[in-house]
Amino acid sequence: MTTFGEALDQARQLLSAGELPRAEFIYRRLLEAAPQAVEPWHEMGLLQLQAKRPEVAVDCLQRAIALDPGTAAYHGNLGAAFRMLKRPAEAIASFERAFQLSSPTAELYNNLALARKDAGQADAALAAFDEALRIRPNYANGHFNRGNLLVEMGRLEEAIESYRRAIQWNPEDAGAHCKLGMVFYDLGRLDEAMACFERSLVIQPNYPEVRRNRACVWLAQGDFLKGWPEAEWRLECDDSGKWPFSQPRWDGSPLAGRTLLVYAEQGLGDTLQFIRYIPLVEKCGGRVLVQVQPALVPLLTQSGFGRWLTTPVTAANFDIQSPLMSLAGLLGDLKGQPFWERPYLTADPNRVTQWERRLRDIAGFKIGIAWAGNPNMAQDRHRSVRLAQFAPLASVPGVRLISLQKGGPREQLAETVGQVDVINLADDLDSTGGAFVDTAAMMRNLDLVIAVDTSVAHLAGGLGVNVWVPLQISPDWRWLTCGEETPWYPSMRLFRQSEFNCWPPVFEAMANELRRLVTANPR
Repeated sequence: MTTFGEALDQARQLLSAGELPRAEFIYRRLLEAAPQAVEPWHEMGLLQLQAKRPEVAVDCLQRAIALDPGTAAYHGNLGAAFRMLKRPAEAIASFERAFQLSSPTAELYNNLALARKDAGQADAALAAFDEALRIRPNYANGHFNRGNLLVEMGRLEEAIESYRRAIQWNPEDAGAHCKLGMVFYDLGRLDEAMACFERSLVIQPNYPEVRRNRACVWLAQGDFLKGWPEAEWRLECDDSGKWPFSQPRWDGSPLAGRTLLVYAEQGLGDTLQFIRYIPLVEKCGGRVLVQVQPALVPLLTQSGFGRWLTTPVTAANFDIQSPLMSLAGLLGDLKGQPFWERPYLTADPNRVTQWERRLRDIAGFKIGIAWAGNPNMAQDRHRSVRLAQFAPLASVPGVRLISLQKGGPREQLAETVGQVDVINLADDLDSTGGAFVDTAAMMRNLDLVIAVDTSVAHLAGGLGVNVWVPLQISPDWRWLTCGEETPWYPSMRLFRQSEFNCWPPVFEAMANELRRLVTANPR
């Protein structure tokens, strides 16, 4: 007959081997037999963490703590469960309790730092990482996590050093090479970025995020022949918008009567940019259905794309499928030319007339501005700016700035009163009828749009209105690495940083050009 201790050892061996269902079965039998036994509760909690069931893990670990509140490891693992549940305050409290019960370890400081990072306590998190690395200087994971924090803080040069230390102590960490490459990319050092990505792929050849990042370098450099096929790896990344149906992917060959579903996979701006390819798809000899974000349906319908739009989609509706962005590689000119030099989005004429009446009494050179994108996007911290950066433009005589900004960044209007004079009409934009229907109509009545790299810029470009876009030193691949013009949008002009995270020269350059423009074209 198997003893309690023997059964516990067997469960531990199975847990260590990753055989979670068999281990869980034994732990449950042990807890039925001895519900006051603390070790099975603790180890069941560890099993639930491995199984990505943090709610159950919290319950098990709290039961262990109730039976034995003085063991630091129980509190530390409870903190890990709270982190997984995105409850940073409780995670911090658990880690701090573990500190009270035992001598500090590098791992515990690392976990505390991660919880503080989750809570937005960047400086406190950095201090905890530093303590972890003081205790164990060769702690590769600590250096790696410290680098991630420094990236979020915008301290990229320091992040480079942290990632290099992580690689020094763990040279085969493909993720560290990938992260280091992304920092080089953000700094505009694309050759160094590519070297990091190539090294990462030697270690892990089919690392989706690295393959995607390598594609971004090629595309940014204008090497579309390599870049478009490699960009398909984005669909294998954890954050992808890959379609859940099982129909085969379209390879660009004749449709031969088949029905192709094209679906939007990323943000609104991406949809506005790549929807231009849909008319070409139909020429391939089949039926085309397009699914986009519902909010964009009214704008795209009035722009002539309505006959292709469909919702809802079922597996029986189509034979093959393609992500919308993939059409550029399947149908586009491999030199990067997008086929059109004309506008392909259309504003509602009735709304255009309504906004013409509303803007009629605003004298001067009217400029619509948008200064921030979706803060949940990883690169938003580099592309978005503070409204205060527009002060040089507001100071140009004869200029009137009109806000197109939606969302939380509108709060900056109150913060910049007296510094940046902005007419706020954004509250009246797009409240009915779908996304951008009023914004597009207003744009048709403006002299210029100035927007950071967001969907507002793509809307203006697709409408063919004059639009200026301030770009970080290493922008998204679609804007390439140099030049003021872009083949995507003939009416667009690009203004680029020459130094990382240094916006004032960009806005001064726009202000100087604006003075010339206003002088030549007074309203």
